[in-house]
Amino acid sequence: MVPPSVVESFNTSLKDSDALLCHRRLGHISLKRIIKMCASGQSGLPKVLTNKDFVCEDCLASKSKRQRGLRLSKDEKLHPMHTMVSDVLGPFTEGFSGVKYLVVFCDLASTYSEGFLLKKKDEVSLNFQQYIERMERLTGKKLKCFRTEGGGEFMSKNFLGWLGDKGIEHQHSMPYKPEQNGAAEHLHRTVGEIAWTALIASNLPTKFWGYAYLWGYFTHNRIVNLLTGDKTPLELMFNKKPLFDRLRSFGEVAFVHKPDTYRSSKTDSRAWRCNLVGYVQGGKGWIFWVPTNNTFFESLMAVFPYSTHPSTNPSEPVKSKLTLLPSLNKLLNNGPDPEPTPPGPDFVPASPPPDPEHVPQHDFDKAIAQDDDPPVRQSIDKLLNTKDVSPMIFNASLVLGSGQAESVLASQTPEATGLPVATCTQLMPWNYARTVNCKDGDKWLDAVDVKLHNLWDMGVWHFEHVPPGRKQTDARWLFDIKRNQDGSIKKYKAWYIVRGFSQIFGQDYHDTWAPTATFASLRMLLTIAALNQWAVKSFDITAAYLHGAIDEDVWVKVPDGMHVPEEHWGKSLKLDKGLYGTKQGGRCWWKHFVQVMEGIGFHVSFYDDSFYHMQRKCETILVWIHVDDGVVTASSSAILQEFRAALELKLKTTWDGHLHNIFGIKVERPTPSKFILSQPFLTQKIVNNFTTDTTLPRKIPIKDTNSLTLSRDKEDIINPNGFFLIIEPKPADKTIVTWVDANWGGEFLRSTHGSITTLLGCPILWASKQQALVATSTCHAKFMALGWAARHSVWLKELYFDMTKHVATPTLMCDNNAAVKISKDNSANKRTRHSEREFFYVNEQIHRRRLDIEWVPSQEQLANIMTKALGPLPFERILASLNMSSPE
Repeated sequence: MVPPSVVESFNTSLKDSDALLCHRRLGHISLKRIIKMCASGQSGLPKVLTNKDFVCEDCLASKSKRQRGLRLSKDEKLHPMHTMVSDVLGPFTEGFSGVKYLVVFCDLASTYSEGFLLKKKDEVSLNFQQYIERMERLTGKKLKCFRTEGGGEFMSKNFLGWLGDKGIEHQHSMPYKPEQNGAAEHLHRTVGEIAWTALIASNLPTKFWGYAYLWGYFTHNRIVNLLTGDKTPLELMFNKKPLFDRLRSFGEVAFVHKPDTYRSSKTDSRAWRCNLVGYVQGGKGWIFWVPTNNTFFESLMAVFPYSTHPSTNPSEPVKSKLTLLPSLNKLLNNGPDPEPTPPGPDFVPASPPPDPEHVPQHDFDKAIAQDDDPPVRQSIDKLLNTKDVSPMIFNASLVLGSGQAESVLASQTPEATGLPVATCTQLMPWNYARTVNCKDGDKWLDAVDVKLHNLWDMGVWHFEHVPPGRKQTDARWLFDIKRNQDGSIKKYKAWYIVRGFSQIFGQDYHDTWAPTATFASLRMLLTIAALNQWAVKSFDITAAYLHGAIDEDVWVKVPDGMHVPEEHWGKSLKLDKGLYGTKQGGRCWWKHFVQVMEGIGFHVSFYDDSFYHMQRKCETILVWIHVDDGVVTASSSAILQEFRAALELKLKTTWDGHLHNIFGIKVERPTPSKFILSQPFLTQKIVNNFTTDTTLPRKIPIKDTNSLTLSRDKEDIINPNGFFLIIEPKPADKTIVTWVDANWGGEFLRSTHGSITTLLGCPILWASKQQALVATSTCHAKFMALGWAARHSVWLKELYFDMTKHVATPTLMCDNNAAVKISKDNSANKRTRHSEREFFYVNEQIHRRRLDIEWVPSQEQLANIMTKALGPLPFERILASLNMSSPE
């Protein structure tokens, strides 16, 4: 029971039975509940309330609810092209050509809609401007209102200015009120259900989502809905009924006739087995994808033998696991326009439609009259920009299901590709979260744990608060697979990479230069080792970048997957040593490694900062290093073991018994005096990406009777197994020989010069380069080539002296007698006076006896292979002279 004194105190505090006071004392309950309690005769409550129309600002602030918004305008009695709505969907998983977003433009009266694939959101305005120009010409009507959700892609000054100039009213929904743009949202859901259902039924990879959406919009415009009644959106927009004779299921299997141009022989198959992935806009045909070679093309000559998708067995459940296979071919319509034999009239190569602004009105009317649906959208080829993207994007054939996988595996056996199935392309997780659920997730997480332990053990960072005025630098995990030369997996690797592009010069970093190793010095080292029959070893430095101390103060965010003690919550990581991705990371490691090598007793070569040498009595040891991978050779096994022990005291290293692979170069040593260098994995990868199923092997890379033009595809390729470079030095009178040649004229009237430098008969440096100046004669072109070759020959001379302490005078071999005489006799003529820098340098080196120059007949010029298209006999003769071999 409440004491009377308390009741009296409560009653006296209620001034005039104020409802607001009761509302506050009773926990801000509703007025209805207060009135009900007072009417029930509760002790201490007034029987009559005053000020019932009070407003409690505290309740408005704490109990605010989202209110249903009003529609922007009434949509009754609208005609086509009166109001159009738009919305952007994404980002999706990256599709073909790097597309990530989808924008839809929908007519509100007819629900006719079209979708466009985008790489970035800022492409929306340009697509809309082109779309409206085309639609206004096709319909003869002007757009009056454009409704969006008010995103930044629709609110730029240029875009709003364009709408104003066109007299189009721009309506945008209020923030956090997507229902005001509900028509576009509903269309996204409707077409999305069509597209994703079709994609799942087709059993194609999710990378085809863009094609599925475009197929979905094409289908949506030809089916009735609640808003259109008995008519389709296409009929309401263009007053023309659609025809359904060419409608097919997405991913439906078809056998497409193969024109004679694409058949290598009469015994070749006459049709491709393909999957339909879209419709040709502006023409009667379909877009097909060939899964065996990852090729897209357009054609009307197709037969659809199945009513379902036989890519999987209908009686078996669909498998969701992706099987990744190496691609054999690029897009048939990728790159420069080909010049094949003209195909039949029904074969339609993919090409973008003309710009509506440059096409007469009667052409559009004619297109509408001839086809059941107008050319109202850009072609798939232009939307996906397949002609602008590198064929490397299509380097994996993604296959779903067992049936399709078996058919593809049959055509991509190791015998067909020259590689084991283990060399297939494998998708890498692009962030830490993806490693948990992706394939081989345990192996990726193990790589993360190993890297984190290395970072802590090496004292790379420590916890510390970021001081005021400074900010932490962003960082992310990066994953990759280290492979053997045959493509098999060697190691799963993870790095925590700093986003160095966000560092500020003068605050987060200063000097950044670090040397880059040259392969010429590596080949010179191997030549010397083969000549003297020295042992060659390779080593890898574990966590190389994590050794060099960093001078600047840099803070990075705590990486995902790392345990942070409670006392360090809210702190960042301050770097004590260079970390991957930092601007100065490479320089910090290089400075540290130089100190280590100098402490052991090595000297850095003045001519190659990645080359170290040490002479001790009669013993020599040479080291070539590129970042963290090194090659070492020595005159005795004792000094080699001594170097290994000294290096392991300062750095953690992993040693291979013999040199087998370095930077993708396969190294074989059949005898102590012979090395064989090759790159079969890289060569096969290039062949897979830049050839088609009609490509035939050739013994020469370029026909000696044809010229290359921008409109011609190179359909033949030299032996796809590549070349072997044989390093088997033999003592000779001329130690270093540089073969120099140049053509006269060429593309943009600039000559191309080439040179090949051999050491004891083994090629160690070669180049082919377009000259910066226009040569006025053949003599002038080859004279400038001599200047370029002379500088590199002198550099190799000095590098060779660093390695062996032997003096070798390079000899330049040129097949132009005039250029040789000008270089020797200090003479010039009117056509060579303006190239005096090359002249004085070559002339000075010759007179100082640092270079020799000789004339050689054109038939014996080995550098012809760098500047000219040669026939089979000269080509093979030069290969033999250069110790290069093409495997049969």
